[in-house]
Amino acid sequence: MRNLVQLALMKLLPEADKACKDLSRMFYGGKEVIFHDYGATIDVARLLLSLCEYLTVSDNKNYATSIKRFCQRIGLDMLNGLPYIEILSDEESKEIPPELYKYNRKVGVSLQNAEEQVVLHFNENLTELKAKSMGEGKFAKVDINANEQSRNIIKHFDFAKLSERCRLYAEIRSGDYWGFYPELFGLATNLMTVEGGKTKFMNAIGAHPNYYDLRKWEYTMTSIKKLGYLPSNCNNFCPFKDDCEHSKNVIETVKLIRGRVNIVEPLKAMSLEEAEQKLKEAFEKALASQDNKVFVIKAPTGIGKTELYLTLENTTIALPRHDLKDEVAKRMKVEHKVIPKLSESNENFIEELGKLYAKGDYWGASELKNRVAQYDDEVAEYLKTIELFKNAKGTLLTTHERLMFTDDNNTQVVVDEDVISTMLKVTTVDIKDIAEIANKIVGFEKVIEIIRSKKVGVLNSVDLEFRWNMSLLPEEKAEFLKSLKTINSNVVDFLSCCYWMKNPNETISYIVKREMGRRKTIILSATANKFIYEKLFGDRLVFIDIGAVETKGKIVQYPQSSFSRYQIEHGKERLNLAKSIVGDQPVITFKRYACEFKNCIAKYGALTGTDEYAGQDMAIVGTPHINANAYLLYAAALCGEEFTNAEMRYIPIKHKGMEFYFNTFENEVLREVQLFLIEAELIQAIGRARILRKDCTVTVLSNLAIPGAKFVYLDKSQIKELSEASFEEVGKEEICESPKKHERKQLN
Repeated sequence: MRNLVQLALMKLLPEADKACKDLSRMFYGGKEVIFHDYGATIDVARLLLSLCEYLTVSDNKNYATSIKRFCQRIGLDMLNGLPYIEILSDEESKEIPPELYKYNRKVGVSLQNAEEQVVLHFNENLTELKAKSMGEGKFAKVDINANEQSRNIIKHFDFAKLSERCRLYAEIRSGDYWGFYPELFGLATNLMTVEGGKTKFMNAIGAHPNYYDLRKWEYTMTSIKKLGYLPSNCNNFCPFKDDCEHSKNVIETVKLIRGRVNIVEPLKAMSLEEAEQKLKEAFEKALASQDNKVFVIKAPTGIGKTELYLTLENTTIALPRHDLKDEVAKRMKVEHKVIPKLSESNENFIEELGKLYAKGDYWGASELKNRVAQYDDEVAEYLKTIELFKNAKGTLLTTHERLMFTDDNNTQVVVDEDVISTMLKVTTVDIKDIAEIANKIVGFEKVIEIIRSKKVGVLNSVDLEFRWNMSLLPEEKAEFLKSLKTINSNVVDFLSCCYWMKNPNETISYIVKREMGRRKTIILSATANKFIYEKLFGDRLVFIDIGAVETKGKIVQYPQSSFSRYQIEHGKERLNLAKSIVGDQPVITFKRYACEFKNCIAKYGALTGTDEYAGQDMAIVGTPHINANAYLLYAAALCGEEFTNAEMRYIPIKHKGMEFYFNTFENEVLREVQLFLIEAELIQAIGRARILRKDCTVTVLSNLAIPGAKFVYLDKSQIKELSEASFEEVGKEEICESPKKHERKQLN
């Protein structure tokens, strides 16, 4: 290394005393010091490239031989005719063999944080040759590797967008800004990776020849190409990095690469203390309101939303599930009543009741409860308490589902967690069940005729003729109720749906839109979507978003694959890749694949409120897509119109300040619904670790970019190595469902 520095300086400064090549000598200044800066250093990599530039200019015919001779004397490997210098960003830092030389250097105009790793590739034979007896001042002539390397050039690059999005390029091009060498070099490493990039760069600086040495930059651009330098990170060289909306580098700021996430609007997070104060003020504002507005307060999981309502009186409080309701009941600080739940000891009764509710036989369910109550004290007490709840007043704890059907005398409701999936209920009915009822009830055959006339996959509203047939039901009630006992799917709710569509397997998917009453309502949720709540409540809505909050923990996301059910089902390498990444961590994933992981703690669909694993590192595997028909039904119920363009494509989208590719709809309403439903499930899964207050890491394997995540990208060799890893059978007692059963569930 010392030889490299000294001989390079001797070549660059031929006026120097030739005797100073002796290893025992050192340079001395001349008789007169013209300028001094004792803190200045010379970067070795830049010294080498300057030497190569000097040799090229001073001996244009034999420069290639001169560079090769220099590298031989020093023992440096070559790459495409130049000394082999590798530059890695700090995040790409890696272990190197001992025969190579590595050092860190500060980069860019702002040198506070940016750092690169420079690797000089000395020939592995150098040590052995130097050990041989050599005369003083002689150097080894090493056979170097004249490696050839080429890069994939990016085509169809949008240079107009480059001028719009890259302020540094735009201002250098216009002459409004004079670029320093590190800034120009960083920009050049980016443009050399695109077709026509060198020409654009040279034209930009060539418009101002008094500013720049064009011959020098011609050579520098060639060196960048030969040495295969990767695009420099914007944060490492750009003076406008804090004022510009940019991604990792200039290329990704302009051209979105599949599997990558471009952050165009950096997340601005407030402190936890500030967020807690904002949440408290928003809740107090809602409580003080005297009208029947719907206040939706969006705030991160774990910020303390539950604490806000533990002291409220004369308020109905609704939670997603009975277990969460019971947990909150233990924490309440005022007198309260709790909607009851039948104990699991009454297993057969609960199972039979569940079957009746599942097919919409509410009359049969009521009959069953009354019959069992005659000899079962628990069921009798349960029915009595339910009846008392209908006209009760005071602090009442209930569930989302029960809130839709039970009235009480409170004028204020607090709903914990998002209630969209309860207000908009997507279900499936078998056409044969509808046909069976039509065969028994006069007039009802019109319903089946309407169904038979519709095409598969087409969205349909419930027209007047359909509702006219529904009006016949009370007259035929006894026969209708009798018919319900012989069917298995929910025909009753289908008859009160707002939109429906036929599926290829002789079923119908439909959506029922439920009302939540006209009382003042406060909804506390980490996943609330303003667009959807506006469609549901219109002018009644007051939407308050607390915003992003700084977290103690972190999210690490691998966005190159969706890890969807389809991907895992049709490619074992994706499942193996997921297993390799998550290891023994607690995992949240699809129920279908829970048994594939060593420590699956929860499944998508039942995540709200669970905090057993708060503070633990965990992994979330999979993008929880649902059947595309469900997205159409949701959108139609929200907007009151029939959506026809249901085709999904893998397209670039912009979502919450990020750009990335995703399999989604061109239609913005459908896309908004889809992204909300998927993101809500992912956010709930991430929230189980309580990263807001706990110092832990959540690893997310999904291509739906999560705001605030650190994105990790694997190269092809890493993916191949991880995907080819072999795993022993987990051996859990839980049995994975069959693919056919799984597909039926997803359709439902």
